[in-house]
Amino acid sequence: MIPPTLRAMGNPNSPARIKLETELGARKFSAFFRMAWPQIAPAFLLWNWHIDLLCDEMAAAARRECRELVVAIPPRSLKSQLLSVAFPAWVWTWFPSAKFITASY
Repeated sequence: MIPPTLRAMGNPNSPARIKLETELGARKFSAFFRMAWPQIAPAFLLWNWHIDLLCDEMAAAARRECRELVVAIPPRSLKSQLLSVAFPAWVWTWFPSAKFITASY
């Protein structure tokens, strides 16, 4: 028998699931990115190790543990969506006055 709490987690609109996803998204950038992906791009997201690595490095940058970061990976590796779109949105959820300067070539 499935406990009612876990059964409610299966419903995407249940308050318990919304609260859990909100907490998880605020703590882990990779979880936030997975949840935000359908709003960013309608394409299928094929998760790979480099996305976890970039999410961890960007989370370290948000905590000011990493002051400079250069990302040099091939085209079509989610650089723009991850670093220029999702990362500022994630930081603004817990630090609304943050400002960003980005550059690309």
